[in-house]
Amino acid sequence: MRGTGRRHFGIHFVLICVSACLFFSSCAPQTHQDAFFSQLKKVDDAITSGKTERARKNLLSMRKQASSASQWLSLVKRERTLDLYDQAVLTLKQALVQLPASESLAAVLTDTLMALGCCDEAITYAKPLLSSPFNAVAARVGVQILSEQGLESQIDPRFCIAAYKATLNPQFIAYAAMLHARKGEYINACDLLLRTVSTEYNHFTALLCYDAALYDRVLSLYTEPHDYTQYAPSELLLLADSHLHIGDIDSARNIWSVVVDKNPRYSPIPGFNLARTESSDLYNANILTRCLEEFPSYFPAIALYSHRARNMPPILKDDPVTQKLRKEGFTSTTMKASLQKELYNQEKALELISRARADPSVSADPRYPIESIRLNSAMKEKKERDDSLVWNLLENHSESAIAYDFALWFFMRSGAYDISFSLNSVHPNGPVSFYTGLEAAMLGKSDTAINSFMEMAEDERLAWIGLANTALIHYRQGEKVAAIEELTTAAALAPDRQSESGIQYYIGVILESMRAFERAESVLGYALELDRDNHLARSLLGKIRVSK
Repeated sequence: MRGTGRRHFGIHFVLICVSACLFFSSCAPQTHQDAFFSQLKKVDDAITSGKTERARKNLLSMRKQASSASQWLSLVKRERTLDLYDQAVLTLKQALVQLPASESLAAVLTDTLMALGCCDEAITYAKPLLSSPFNAVAARVGVQILSEQGLESQIDPRFCIAAYKATLNPQFIAYAAMLHARKGEYINACDLLLRTVSTEYNHFTALLCYDAALYDRVLSLYTEPHDYTQYAPSELLLLADSHLHIGDIDSARNIWSVVVDKNPRYSPIPGFNLARTESSDLYNANILTRCLEEFPSYFPAIALYSHRARNMPPILKDDPVTQKLRKEGFTSTTMKASLQKELYNQEKALELISRARADPSVSADPRYPIESIRLNSAMKEKKERDDSLVWNLLENHSESAIAYDFALWFFMRSGAYDISFSLNSVHPNGPVSFYTGLEAAMLGKSDTAINSFMEMAEDERLAWIGLANTALIHYRQGEKVAAIEELTTAAALAPDRQSESGIQYYIGVILESMRAFERAESVLGYALELDRDNHLARSLLGKIRVSK
């Protein structure tokens, strides 16, 4: 027999409430009612005298006489008193066949199944109760499943909303919002939180609004004017990113500065973002150096410093006048410019990379030696041969797709096509379609090349490249109309204006070859709107205009 003390307290409360609501609404004939309750009295007498088996059998036989919800519930109440929960479940299911619209029967069946620990079955009967007076019973099912399975349960968020209405505990609204978010329903999650919960859930609400790209709502959750010092660094970074997304870079930079000043060791991100968005070389070099002092192995900061060091103009030696001014403590405009160039030093960049690689957590990351190779290539006096460094990279990171991707690009750019194609055949992730297509194209195997390039269409990031290369092969085969269509699609998928401009140039080349000069002129003009430095497009456009 199951223990009765703990669950009878709550269970009998449900039954008493339901029975009280229904007793006087029974529409059965009085004589039938009298006969039914006369049988019930015999059951009660049997229970009182300890004749539980007789009571159980009488309750089973009385199922045939029950015709109203109150009568069915009177049977169930006694079955549960006798701890006959399995029998009570069968009684209630039979009752619902007779009275399928009865919310009270569904509520007690839900409660009985919960007492048996059958949550998965109970939820079937509980869901219709969410919009009924018995929604608290349904809420109990949802809360139980949530406590057992967590957010992985993927239950209907309305169960949590019902639990909130029953308890006024805002945490249930937070759970409901999380369940909406897990389904990708971010707008619903944000609306629910903004409409219901208090300011203690501001950060959580802001996170969901940010994920929903509702940046204005994120900003509205915080007071104006902003006293940034009262917020945690995590909230400040969320605010800064929201300002950045709506184009308010100045506000974002103000917040990053507060985080860097008040919590310099919290995260490398605010310092890196300040350096990335600052136009002054002097300031961004200082803030980037400070960031790397606190976070020496933060790769984005190292990569940014390395990139700027590689692209700084060469530093000229001081002439005699400049040397004298420097010695006397004076600074000219030329000297300031030279000082800014010295801020990003290639030797220092190599030192920063070496220091980062000493961190055991990044020792297996091939991106750091790749930056060293890039720096070595940019230096006038190279430390080692570039190709030797690349072979060392592959030896030390033989299973790294990143290392192989860099090596493929390096040898292709160097004109060592055979080496690039050979490495592609042993790529850790399998041959890269782009290089397979190039190899086939160079061997005159156009169909194989096209198939390889079209495989790239499965990757959203590379689809535009595959289509563009396919189009150029079709152009060489004389299929100019197909080539223009493919290039047009590729241009629409291009990741930036410069790439799109390059594709528009090739469309112009094909149109010019078809003697469609007006269309070619229009396309080339658009290519220059996208990228004013597209010299090939400018040259071809000039040629067409001269020939008119």
